[in-house]
Parts: sequence; C-alpha cells; structure tokens
Amino acid sequence: MGVFRHQEQINALAEPVVASLPILQSALYLKRAGVPLGALSAKELIPEHDLAVSVVVSPSLPVLSLTKEESLVYLRKEEIAPGDSPLGWTLVAYEGLNLGWIKVLPRRSNNYYPKEWRILKR
Repeated sequence: MGVFRHQEQINALAEPVVASLPILQSALYLKRAGVPLGALSAKELIPEHDLAVSVVVSPSLPVLSLTKEESLVYLRKEEIAPGDSPLGWTLVAYEGLNLGWIKVLPRRSNNYYPKEWRILKR
C-alpha cells in the first residue's frame, strides 16, 4: 500500500497505482483517489471516517467494543464512556464491525462519527 498527499488529505492507494499517480494527475482532475487516511493538523493526523470502515485499517489500533445500546448512542453522535481505553484515537466497533472513531481524553471522549450520518430518531 502506498501513501500520497492530495491537497490537505493523506490517502492510501495500491502501490502500482501510486507510481502512476503523477501521470494521472497531469491529465485528469482527481476528485478522489484511494482511501482517505486523514488530514494533518498542527499537532496530529486526524483520521477520516473512511479509514475506520476500510480494509486498510491496522488491526493493531485500539478498539472499543460496544454493546448494541452503546452503539446506537454512538451512531446518534452522543458521547460514550471510553472505559479503560488508552488516551488518543480509538476505533469503535460493534460485533467486530468498525463503526468509526472516538478520541479518548482524560475522563471523557469526543465522538467523531460523521454528523450527516447520525441517527436522528430514537
């Protein structure tokens, strides 16, 4: 898997395609290419939701497994208790399926589920 930068976004793409990317970019407008990994901020890489639900996500990342009820709370974009998860970016999963990201902070977490995808009705 190769990694490249497109505007402010860091993306992953199959290695043979990454080598041809400059040629493609010179001839085509690339709206999207590969799997968006995240955007660089001043302090860190902020992971994209696409990475959480992709097949290129590393199995070594911390994962917080949720119950059905906790998963529904997460999908409503509400705060969930991180339990004893390590500080930093953590994948949220239900029955082995990744749902998205939370950022575990001391005594709380921030829910990074896409706002436009959240469940609105209970």
